[in-house]
Amino acid sequence: MLPPLIVFLMVHLPAGAAHTEVWQHPEVFAVRRSSTKLNCTFTKTLQQLKPSLTWMKEQQRGGEVQVYPSELPLEQARVQVDAAFFQSRQDAGLILEDLRVGDSGVYHCCITVLQDGEETQYRGRGTRLIVTATEYDSLIACCPLGVLIAALLVLHFMIYQQYLQYRNLGTQRGRSSQEKRMRLPNIYFDFMDILSAF
Repeated sequence: MLPPLIVFLMVHLPAGAAHTEVWQHPEVFAVRRSSTKLNCTFTKTLQQLKPSLTWMKEQQRGGEVQVYPSELPLEQARVQVDAAFFQSRQDAGLILEDLRVGDSGVYHCCITVLQDGEETQYRGRGTRLIVTATEYDSLIACCPLGVLIAALLVLHFMIYQQYLQYRNLGTQRGRSSQEKRMRLPNIYFDFMDILSAF
């Protein structure tokens, strides 16, 4: 049975006061492929009511999608909650691993308890997660230039391999007088010159 003061507050506090039972950090920044934790704590009063936990994410087109417990097998390994901390420390933090830019969004921590035979849900105000690309991602994505450089490197390697094969073949078979008069043009790429042209 709940203490009279708790019952009085639950009855007389406005609906928006439910946020005072669950606390979240307003904003978290992280980089792609890293891990982060969206902190969420709740009152000991709720802990005594044997709560259950869900995490919801706002969708850009409206509505929400449940991210914990995840209904997708592939996502279960990326989304975790420390069950021991949840039971003993009122810590409902959500651990997200191998972050993607698409993970950015607003996440709500939802604590559900059973009161008088009815389920009551307490929600945090939400944490906005912002996942950014790394400098390496930016270099590759900046463009056609990154793709061009990679293609030139591959081309240079292929031509050099062909040159080595030609030279070895001539050495092994011996060169005819005509072959001796042939000279393979020097193949040289200065990538700094190529880059300076852009």
